[in-house]
Amino acid sequence: MNLTAIRNNAVAVITGAAVGIGYAIAERLAKEGMKLVLFDRDQHKLNNAKTQLVQAYPGLEVSIVYGDVTSR
Repeated sequence: MNLTAIRNNAVAVITGAAVGIGYAIAERLAKEGMKLVLFDRDQHKLNNAKTQLVQAYPGLEVSIVYGDVTSR
């Protein structure tokens, strides 16, 4: 990709990152060497997503945040 925002060592914050489209985005950005902040309301699935990404992309920097974007 040639987008300025998507580049090695940049940071991406991804909501709904535990499954589906959110996880697919996280995986794609991991391939680009980005640092990830994964956000989801399902703690168990979010932990699993982080584990899978770190195993697939050694050295990947990933932080996780549990929460619900529909709740203040």
